[in-house]
Amino acid sequence: MKPEIEREIALREFQKIPSVGKKMAEDFVDNLGFREINELKGKNPEDLYLKLCAKQGEHLCRCVLYVMRCAVAFAEKPHDKNWWEFKD
Repeated sequence: MKPEIEREIALREFQKIPSVGKKMAEDFVDNLGFREINELKGKNPEDLYLKLCAKQGEHLCRCVLYVMRCAVAFAEKPHDKNWWEFKD
């Protein structure tokens, strides 16, 4: 399969996670290198957040961390919670 098609499939897959839109899906796929939701199982959301901050060269809003928490929780057990339910 062509890389562009694989990328589009991965982007659509990540947008199945509550609170993950196109931009956040692009972060998971393009900036963090994930291709499937199940790859998030067992990952530390804070580590993913810090890696994304480093990759983008700036401090990102904490709501991005909350989306990371939401996504990892979804990978471990699908749910319909939104990012704000994963705040500190």
